[in-house]
Amino acid sequence: MAKSIENISKDYDVIIWDWNGTLLNDVDTVMQTENTLFQNYGIAPLTREKRDELFCFPIEEYYRKVGFSFEEKSFEVVNQEFMDLYEKLVNEAPLFEGAKEMLQNIASNKSQRQFILSAAPQYHIDQELASRSLRDYFDDAFGLETVKADSKIGRGKELFSKHKLAGAKAIMFGDTRHDQEVADALEIDHHLIADGHQHSDYLKKFSSNVMASRFS
Repeated sequence: MAKSIENISKDYDVIIWDWNGTLLNDVDTVMQTENTLFQNYGIAPLTREKRDELFCFPIEEYYRKVGFSFEEKSFEVVNQEFMDLYEKLVNEAPLFEGAKEMLQNIASNKSQRQFILSAAPQYHIDQELASRSLRDYFDDAFGLETVKADSKIGRGKELFSKHKLAGAKAIMFGDTRHDQEVADALEIDHHLIADGHQHSDYLKKFSSNVMASRFS
Protein backbone atom coordinates (compact mmCIF):
# COMPACT_ATOMS: atom_id res chain seq x y z
CA MET A 1 0.00 0.00 0.00
CA ALA A 2 2.89 2.36 0.70
CA LYS A 3 4.94 1.46 -2.39
CA SER A 4 3.66 4.42 -4.42
CA ILE A 5 4.87 6.83 -1.74
CA GLU A 6 8.16 5.00 -1.42
CA ASN A 7 8.65 5.25 -5.19
CA ILE A 8 8.12 9.02 -5.08
CA SER A 9 10.60 9.39 -2.22
CA LYS A 10 13.44 7.46 -3.88
CA ASP A 11 14.62 10.47 -5.89
CA TYR A 12 15.23 12.61 -2.78
CA ASP A 13 18.07 12.85 -0.30
CA VAL A 14 15.87 14.29 2.47
CA ILE A 15 12.32 13.20 3.28
CA ILE A 16 10.26 15.24 5.74
CA TRP A 17 7.10 13.62 7.07
CA ASP A 18 4.09 15.17 8.67
CA TRP A 19 2.79 12.90 11.45
CA ASN A 20 -0.97 13.14 12.08
CA GLY A 21 -2.96 12.02 9.05
CA THR A 22 0.18 11.21 7.06
CA LEU A 23 1.89 8.40 8.97
CA LEU A 24 -0.60 8.08 11.83
CA ASN A 25 -4.17 7.20 10.79
CA ASP A 26 -5.86 9.26 13.50
CA VAL A 27 -8.73 11.13 11.83
CA ASP A 28 -11.38 9.06 13.63
CA THR A 29 -9.51 9.48 16.93
CA VAL A 30 -9.24 13.24 16.46
CA MET A 31 -12.92 13.51 15.53
CA GLN A 32 -13.95 11.51 18.60
CA THR A 33 -11.79 13.78 20.77
CA GLU A 34 -13.02 16.98 19.13
CA ASN A 35 -16.67 16.05 19.42
CA THR A 36 -16.27 15.29 23.13
CA LEU A 37 -14.52 18.66 23.58
CA PHE A 38 -17.12 20.50 21.50
CA GLN A 39 -20.01 18.98 23.46
CA ASN A 40 -18.33 20.06 26.71
CA TYR A 41 -18.64 23.62 25.40
CA GLY A 42 -22.16 23.27 24.00
CA ILE A 43 -20.96 23.11 20.38
CA ALA A 44 -22.61 20.63 18.03
CA PRO A 45 -20.47 17.66 16.92
CA LEU A 46 -19.27 17.69 13.32
CA THR A 47 -19.83 15.13 10.59
CA ARG A 48 -16.78 14.11 8.56
CA GLU A 49 -18.11 16.12 5.62
CA LYS A 50 -18.55 19.27 7.73
CA ARG A 51 -15.12 18.84 9.29
CA ASP A 52 -13.54 18.49 5.83
CA GLU A 53 -15.19 21.80 4.94
CA LEU A 54 -14.04 23.69 8.06
CA PHE A 55 -10.67 22.21 9.05
CA CYS A 56 -7.68 24.52 8.59
CA PHE A 57 -4.48 25.82 10.14
CA PRO A 58 -3.86 27.47 12.46
CA ILE A 59 -6.11 25.28 14.60
CA GLU A 60 -7.31 28.35 16.51
CA GLU A 61 -8.95 29.59 13.31
CA TYR A 62 -10.63 26.20 12.85
CA TYR A 63 -11.98 26.30 16.40
CA ARG A 64 -13.38 29.78 15.80
CA LYS A 65 -15.15 28.49 12.68
CA VAL A 66 -16.69 25.73 14.77
CA GLY A 67 -18.03 28.20 17.33
CA PHE A 68 -15.40 28.98 20.00
CA SER A 69 -15.00 32.63 21.02
CA PHE A 70 -12.18 32.17 23.61
CA GLU A 71 -13.65 34.92 25.78
CA GLU A 72 -13.71 32.87 29.00
CA LYS A 73 -10.85 30.48 28.24
CA SER A 74 -7.89 31.05 25.93
CA PHE A 75 -7.26 28.86 22.91
CA GLU A 76 -4.16 27.48 24.63
CA VAL A 77 -6.26 26.24 27.57
CA VAL A 78 -8.91 24.72 25.30
CA ASN A 79 -6.33 23.05 23.09
CA GLN A 80 -4.58 21.59 26.14
CA GLU A 81 -7.96 20.11 27.07
CA PHE A 82 -8.06 18.59 23.59
CA MET A 83 -4.58 17.12 24.05
CA ASP A 84 -5.51 15.66 27.43
CA LEU A 85 -8.52 13.90 25.88
CA TYR A 86 -6.64 12.88 22.73
CA GLU A 87 -3.74 11.31 24.59
CA LYS A 88 -6.17 8.93 26.34
CA LEU A 89 -7.26 7.62 22.92
CA VAL A 90 -4.28 7.99 20.60
CA ASN A 91 -2.90 4.53 21.33
CA GLU A 92 -5.97 3.17 19.54
CA ALA A 93 -4.99 4.99 16.34
CA PRO A 94 -2.89 2.79 14.03
CA LEU A 95 -0.18 3.74 11.62
CA PHE A 96 -1.35 3.67 8.04
CA GLU A 97 -1.02 0.23 6.51
CA GLY A 98 2.54 -0.38 5.36
CA ALA A 99 3.88 2.84 6.93
CA LYS A 100 6.34 1.21 9.32
CA GLU A 101 7.75 -1.08 6.64
CA MET A 102 8.06 1.89 4.28
CA LEU A 103 9.97 3.92 6.88
CA GLN A 104 12.21 0.96 7.59
CA ASN A 105 12.96 0.45 3.90
CA ILE A 106 13.86 4.10 3.41
CA ALA A 107 15.97 4.14 6.59
CA SER A 108 17.95 1.16 5.31
CA ASN A 109 19.10 3.33 2.40
CA LYS A 110 21.95 5.18 4.07
CA SER A 111 21.95 7.90 1.39
CA GLN A 112 18.53 9.18 2.51
CA ARG A 113 17.61 11.05 5.68
CA GLN A 114 14.13 11.15 7.24
CA PHE A 115 12.64 13.76 9.57
CA ILE A 116 9.31 14.41 11.29
CA LEU A 117 7.84 17.92 11.19
CA SER A 118 4.57 18.10 13.12
CA ALA A 119 2.16 20.68 14.52
CA ALA A 120 1.75 18.49 17.61
CA PRO A 121 3.64 19.48 20.77
CA GLN A 122 7.25 18.28 20.92
CA TYR A 123 6.68 16.19 24.05
CA HIS A 124 3.79 14.37 22.33
CA ILE A 125 5.78 13.56 19.19
CA ASP A 126 8.66 12.26 21.30
CA GLN A 127 6.27 10.02 23.25
CA GLU A 128 4.54 8.74 20.11
CA LEU A 129 7.73 7.80 18.27
CA ALA A 130 9.12 6.08 21.35
CA SER A 131 5.95 4.12 22.16
CA ARG A 132 5.65 2.93 18.54
CA SER A 133 9.37 2.05 18.25
CA LEU A 134 9.85 4.44 15.31
CA ARG A 135 12.46 6.89 16.62
CA ASP A 136 15.44 5.10 15.05
CA TYR A 137 14.06 5.62 11.54
CA PHE A 138 14.43 9.41 11.78
CA ASP A 139 17.43 11.70 12.04
CA ASP A 140 15.29 14.05 14.11
CA ALA A 141 11.68 14.90 14.96
CA PHE A 142 10.42 18.46 15.30
CA GLY A 143 7.09 19.23 16.95
CA LEU A 144 5.94 22.63 18.13
CA GLU A 145 7.21 23.96 21.43
CA THR A 146 3.71 24.99 22.60
CA VAL A 147 0.19 23.52 22.36
CA LYS A 148 -0.95 26.27 19.98
CA ALA A 149 -0.89 23.93 16.92
CA ASP A 150 -0.11 26.86 14.65
CA SER A 151 2.34 27.19 11.76
CA LYS A 152 5.13 24.67 11.28
CA ILE A 153 7.12 27.01 9.05
CA GLY A 154 9.31 28.39 11.84
CA ARG A 155 10.13 24.92 13.15
CA GLY A 156 10.84 23.75 9.62
CA LYS A 157 13.41 26.51 9.23
CA GLU A 158 14.97 25.51 12.55
CA LEU A 159 15.16 21.91 11.34
CA PHE A 160 16.88 22.99 8.12
CA SER A 161 19.33 25.17 10.03
CA LYS A 162 20.18 22.57 12.69
CA HIS A 163 20.82 19.82 10.14
CA LYS A 164 22.33 22.05 7.43
CA LEU A 165 19.81 20.98 4.80
CA ALA A 166 19.96 24.11 2.62
CA GLY A 167 20.33 23.02 -0.98
CA ALA A 168 19.46 19.39 -0.28
CA LYS A 169 17.08 17.62 -2.66
CA ALA A 170 14.17 17.39 -0.24
CA ILE A 171 10.46 16.61 -0.24
CA MET A 172 7.68 17.12 2.31
CA PHE A 173 4.91 14.52 2.60
CA GLY A 174 1.73 15.69 4.32
CA ASP A 175 -2.05 15.57 4.30
CA THR A 176 -3.02 19.26 4.53
CA ARG A 177 -2.62 22.49 2.63
CA HIS A 178 -0.37 23.72 5.44
CA ASP A 179 2.16 21.02 4.55
CA GLN A 180 2.31 22.48 1.05
CA GLU A 181 2.74 25.97 2.56
CA VAL A 182 5.60 24.67 4.70
CA ALA A 183 7.28 23.07 1.70
CA ASP A 184 6.95 26.29 -0.30
CA ALA A 185 8.47 28.31 2.56
CA LEU A 186 11.39 25.85 2.76
CA GLU A 187 11.71 25.91 -1.06
CA ILE A 188 11.40 22.15 -1.37
CA ASP A 189 9.05 19.79 -3.21
CA HIS A 190 5.87 18.45 -1.65
CA HIS A 191 3.40 15.63 -2.13
CA LEU A 192 0.03 15.57 -0.37
CA ILE A 193 -1.75 12.34 0.54
CA ALA A 194 -5.49 12.85 1.01
CA ASP A 195 -6.14 9.99 3.44
CA GLY A 196 -5.89 12.36 6.39
CA HIS A 197 -7.34 15.61 7.64
CA GLN A 198 -8.24 17.37 4.37
CA HIS A 199 -10.14 16.05 1.37
CA SER A 200 -8.45 15.59 -2.01
CA ASP A 201 -10.93 17.94 -3.74
CA TYR A 202 -9.87 20.73 -1.37
CA LEU A 203 -6.16 20.00 -1.67
CA LYS A 204 -6.30 19.96 -5.47
CA LYS A 205 -7.38 23.62 -5.40
CA PHE A 206 -3.88 24.50 -4.20
CA SER A 207 -1.55 21.74 -5.44
CA SER A 208 -1.10 19.51 -8.46
CA ASN A 209 0.85 17.02 -6.34
CA VAL A 210 -2.06 15.32 -4.58
CA MET A 211 -2.57 11.58 -4.14
CA ALA A 212 -6.31 11.00 -3.61
CA SER A 213 -5.50 7.90 -1.56
CA ARG A 214 -2.52 5.64 -1.02
CA PHE A 215 -5.01 2.76 -1.23
CA SER A 216 -6.12 3.47 -4.80
